[in-house]
Amino acid sequence: MQRSESGETRRLLARARSGDSAAFTQLFTRHRELLRLVLRSQMSPALRQKADSDDLLQETYLTASQSLPEFRGQNIEAFLRWLQVIAARRVCDAYRRYLGAQKRAARREVSLERMLDVARRSTDRLAAQLAAPGASPSQAHRHNEMLVELANAISELPEHYQKVIELRFIREYSLDQISAEIGRSKGAVMMLLARAVERLRGTMKDGGW
Repeated sequence: MQRSESGETRRLLARARSGDSAAFTQLFTRHRELLRLVLRSQMSPALRQKADSDDLLQETYLTASQSLPEFRGQNIEAFLRWLQVIAARRVCDAYRRYLGAQKRAARREVSLERMLDVARRSTDRLAAQLAAPGASPSQAHRHNEMLVELANAISELPEHYQKVIELRFIREYSLDQISAEIGRSKGAVMMLLARAVERLRGTMKDGGW
């Protein structure tokens, strides 16, 4: 199933690069939740009070669709990385626009590669947490396809589960920090996190992961 899906993805990418807007939209939609994770992982609490990740996601879509003729990559990995860079730059723009933090935003833009690496490492850690005991590295890390599946699965969780998953694995909060953020005891946070991970593991298992 994954092989035919990858073949379809390659065909969609070829059509998108030739100017097919419908193919581009379909590709973007497939990676929507992963891009949302990239955006949210880089948004501070202060920025979240001013900007909505859905708005930044829409800006990412518009920028990417307008810039598609400039894309020179030959595979879906390059395409996804290109989208992630655009998403990260929209976060930089939001810092400037809403917080007026030019220096901070400039520093973030200079370190775009580091920003994206942090996001990827976060999802890799979560993937390792979900992997069944004895799973091989190739099973635990299917790179982009796995990350897309994982992001989609997170989006299907109840909101309170999404919150603790994001804080712990994407934003790398400590248990004490999560406790302060959501206003619950450390013990309650540990229980909530365990349930969230278990639910996510079940969702991924049902999807054949």
